[in-house]
Amino acid sequence: MQDLQDFKNDITLILSKDRLDTYDSLEQYKENLKFISFITPKISNLEIYLRNALDHCLTQMKESDWVFNESALTPLIKELKEKKKEITHSLILSKMSLGAVVRLIFLYKLEGIILDLKRINFKSYYPNNKNALFINNKKNPLSGASKVHIALNLLWTIRNRAYHWENLLKIQPNKRPRITTYFTGLKDNDRAKMPMNISVEPSKIVLFLDDLIKSIGNKDLENLSSL
Repeated sequence: MQDLQDFKNDITLILSKDRLDTYDSLEQYKENLKFISFITPKISNLEIYLRNALDHCLTQMKESDWVFNESALTPLIKELKEKKKEITHSLILSKMSLGAVVRLIFLYKLEGIILDLKRINFKSYYPNNKNALFINNKKNPLSGASKVHIALNLLWTIRNRAYHWENLLKIQPNKRPRITTYFTGLKDNDRAKMPMNISVEPSKIVLFLDDLIKSIGNKDLENLSSL
């Protein structure tokens, strides 16, 4: 076995050159870690809320055994069985990724039920954002469901970048935010030809997450998300 002492002595090897190249300095890397630690309670509480809200809705629609009959969860259940775990409703829920939760919300068109974002203004998070979609040269204000669809994709992106320790403080070379999603509409037969880009600036990530939490309307959840 090769001696690892040289590796241990080199922070570039430990963290990887590719990762460090996205930062101006080690101090900025540290600031990004601090920022991720600050927003983690907000992300985790939103993720828990979305998972349990989805479960509440689908239990009402399909009875409590819906998790065992949902085809999208078959690979997860198979993986849990291979680990010889006792398969329970709560175990399946706890192991669902945010991506799986968001996809099921979209599949069952629960956007407008799970969150109320009719009053959200995407320009608050980046001035070039739009609150309307152009379809057949006609300006169509975004519906509440469309806003939730966009917001959940943005949350999903923030969560994945944060939990893979990527640089949330960085912007693109063209000065646009890196936290961006694309939207053409919710209806297959009524979509915009050109997608609209909705972004969140690094300095507005906290505001965006707080607005999602506040839209739920539970003061206890708000307090727990501001440690």
